[in-house]
Amino acid sequence: MEIRIACQDDIKKYTDLLQKTYQETYTDDSIGLTADCFSEEIFKNENT
Repeated sequence: MEIRIACQDDIKKYTDLLQKTYQETYTDDSIGLTADCFSEEIFKNENT
């Protein structure tokens, strides 16, 4: 394992990790947060 400052080339791996983390952690059907709320199509946009 290597710890270093992130660079622009890391952005895809970083956003992939965030999307999967949010999808697995914050999904709660009882309050309307379905897995689709954190899908790649929704999560990965210019604002993210």
